[in-house]
Amino acid sequence: MRRHKELLASIATAMICCGLVVPAFSSSVQASTPADGSLDTTFGTNGITSTDIGRGANDYAESVAIQSDGKTIVVGSSIISGSSGFSLVRYNTDGSLDTTFDTDGKATTNFDNETSEAQLVALQPNGKITVVGYTGSRKLAIARYNIDGSLDTTFDTDGKATSSVDVGDYAQSVAIQPDGKIIVVGRIDTNDGSDISLLRYNQDGSIDTTFDTDGRVTTNIGTIDYAESVAVQPDGKIIVVGSSYINSQYDFTVVRYNTDGSLDTTFDGETGNNGNGIVLTSFSSGNDQAISVVVHTDGKIIVAGHTSGSSSDDFAVVRYNTNGSLDTTFDTDGKVTTDIDNNSNDRPRSVLVQSDGKVIFRGSHNGADFAVVRYNTDGSLDTTFDTDGKVTTNFAHEDDYLTSMALHTDGKIIFAGGSYINGSDDFAVVRYNPSGSLDTTFDTDGKVTTNIGIRSSIDQAKSVALQSDGKIIIAGRTRPSSTEDFVVVRYNASGSLDTTFDTDGKVTTDIGSNTDDEAYSVAVQPDGKIIVAGISSDNDDDFAVVRYNPNGSLDTTFDTDGKVTTNFGNNFQDQAYSIALQTDGKIIVAGVSLNIDRDFAIVRYNTNGSLDTTFDTDGKVTTDFGSGANDDARSVTVQSDGKIIVAGFSFVNDNDFAIVRYNTNGSLDTTFDTDGKVTTDFGSGANDDA
Repeated sequence: MRRHKELLASIATAMICCGLVVPAFSSSVQASTPADGSLDTTFGTNGITSTDIGRGANDYAESVAIQSDGKTIVVGSSIISGSSGFSLVRYNTDGSLDTTFDTDGKATTNFDNETSEAQLVALQPNGKITVVGYTGSRKLAIARYNIDGSLDTTFDTDGKATSSVDVGDYAQSVAIQPDGKIIVVGRIDTNDGSDISLLRYNQDGSIDTTFDTDGRVTTNIGTIDYAESVAVQPDGKIIVVGSSYINSQYDFTVVRYNTDGSLDTTFDGETGNNGNGIVLTSFSSGNDQAISVVVHTDGKIIVAGHTSGSSSDDFAVVRYNTNGSLDTTFDTDGKVTTDIDNNSNDRPRSVLVQSDGKVIFRGSHNGADFAVVRYNTDGSLDTTFDTDGKVTTNFAHEDDYLTSMALHTDGKIIFAGGSYINGSDDFAVVRYNPSGSLDTTFDTDGKVTTNIGIRSSIDQAKSVALQSDGKIIIAGRTRPSSTEDFVVVRYNASGSLDTTFDTDGKVTTDIGSNTDDEAYSVAVQPDGKIIVAGISSDNDDDFAVVRYNPNGSLDTTFDTDGKVTTNFGNNFQDQAYSIALQTDGKIIVAGVSLNIDRDFAIVRYNTNGSLDTTFDTDGKVTTDFGSGANDDARSVTVQSDGKIIVAGFSFVNDNDFAIVRYNTNGSLDTTFDTDGKVTTDFGSGANDDA
């Protein structure tokens, strides 16, 4: 499952992922509340709202979005009629279910009775909602909904689509510089551990020999080195953040490279690596792991992670000056650790910087409650945020977890995740005021939980998006019967289900009878319609693409029912993992096709959902990197000249980086490394995972 989520993250850059329970924090919603950090009792009940999609169902929230009107949409999955499918919930700004959304604020979608999970959600400018996930047979599933929660029948005639591909070697992280050069960052396995690795290509696909003479850089710091996050400074220098295992413990690792790939010797460290471009930071004798990095406009670098003490884990934050030294204006030594509660296990998951420079971390507390911490610019806890800078939220259930967050323009904060209630999982959404208090204008208590299914089921929200009107959309998967379906939930800004969205705020989409449907990528068209790509699985896996209207209904101008499935051959396993939109509106979907071995697979669709026969004569292209090689495409992007770049990995005896560039007609671009294909091995026998 980890690989699929990584794929989604790499291709749905505009989406915010969340989990089953969604905490809605007051961010850009219209309500105002006290600044004392208490729960906003105007939202839900005492700032908390929970929603049961269906009686006894397991409901998993994966993503949240806020509409421009302040309504909140949470999406995920639920078990309905014995099968997991997509589920959506829309809340009003007060946290109540929006009955203009599918009549009860909840909508579920089944992909022809196949299990499915929604993971990502995005809002189009016209209000339509696109949800992406996958089916139980690893097919990509896409559904688009109208504003009222109905399936957009202009999208593949029924608002749903699935596709199928398989995966092999892969790229971990890819970035295109302003000059068009391509940077790939990851790790390389060694005999005794792993090293940080970077690779840079020229625009033509050749290795950039101005980058460390051979285009490749590996950095060994400790026995085991992990790269977790990368950022490119305005001056082109590259910052890689992760962890290194040294002297029987893990420490924060920050490495800065010059544009030529050499270590930046002006970047100094605190533990003996001064002047070599490497900074190691230790918080204690325990293990310290860096998770995320943010570069301020003033050039200072904030790194977030956690540190393990003798009995518990704590939030850990470091701020570095531009030269890599610890910023002593940040808590006097540049380092801050925060224990949410005495001896509690606290782990941050992501970091967000407000416009005023304050830093927000979201994570978990003792693995069971939502946890949010806000720091002032000097590293001190912001006591205007819940009086002590720390907030934990419990839904009064067995287990609450946080997967996504978003900021409203008015400073309110929305969190989405899941809550385990009476033997099943439900969507959970929380909204906080800027003061850290629960926004009681959101479902009277600031909290909402939503159950998608009708019995013990699996409802999983995978992605969240905020509409311009403040409403929140969450997409994921639900199992309404024996199979999984897409599910999309839209909430009003108040936290109630938006009943203008499919009458009850929830939409589930089934790609086909007895198929498991899973969405992996989503894109929003300029007209507001939502494209979702993924997998639909029956006897084999097929590419699946669904287009929805803003009201959640299937767009019937897209292949007559809003859904398209594409296969590369009988009994092939075809799985779509990434989607890109051309300027002319055509849709490119990339993934994997498996027959004897795995190959890159690319499909281009016309705006009406038909295969584009100007693209390799049948709209489909597969690319093999060599006899016996297993090749997996993970991400796709379109250059300004219309050429298409697909990145992933290729495996023969080990994993190698793999990149392909295609001309606009689908042929290989022979100006890119002479045959349009490039693979890069960091060392014999090494598994190179970018």
